Amino acid sequence: MEIILLPEDLVRIIKSYIPIKFLRLTNKYYWNNYYDISYKTKLQSSYWSFILRNDNDFVFNNYLFRAKRYFLKEKKIIYKSQVYPRRLELVNYLINFIFNSQKCKIALENYMKNNRLVFKKIRVKLNKWSN
Repeated sequence: MEIILLPEDLVRIIKSYIPIKFLRLTNKYYWNNYYDISYKTKLQSSYWSFILRNDNDFVFNNYLFRAKRYFLKEKKIIYKSQVYPRRLELVNYLINFIFNSQKCKIALENYMKNNRLVFKKIRVKLNKWSN
């Protein structure tokens, strides 16, 4: 049975029993209203790599806006023998070469233009033994 066929009063009662955690995944209205509740636990690389892997540009754009300090913090990150000066360069690498997510690429380019930012140089770390 589809929920559209049910009366509105019954739909409101059913929605009141659904946790906010699941409701915020249904549409943009609930996501915008309840994202701040869970934002503090989302500053992990597994979360933003999940967003990039699934190419969720709406979520990625809002996440970039809220976690600006997290991505722009000058902290060296080593990933696959490359040294990234901050997380934003790592995200750019993941978008372009690993996950190939085009919508997130456009969102990142717009973010960089609006905030007048440029990407920094990425160094390659080679530790090979020679005799």
